[in-house]
Amino acid sequence: MRRERFLTQHQVADVMGITQAAVSMHESGERSPSSKGLEKLADYYHLRSDLFEGRSVFLKHQIEQTMKDATPSELNQILSFIYTMKGSGRKK
Repeated sequence: MRRERFLTQHQVADVMGITQAAVSMHESGERSPSSKGLEKLADYYHLRSDLFEGRSVFLKHQIEQTMKDATPSELNQILSFIYTMKGSGRKK
């Protein structure tokens, strides 16, 4: 979303009140934004202000970006992980 709007990590960091390094960690998946940070992002990107919706849109974007950049082998690993996680919650 940030790149699509030609924004720098520093610009997003200013909006969220965090460091550029923290934005980088959010984008790489090393760290998740706080609920206040998600609210600020939702407001900034003119998304629904509802925290759950803002988080859903943010996570959906991260998933789409990961899938877009993944190799066929990585996609198979991702799907395998998803099937494993879905299966682990089922009663047998």
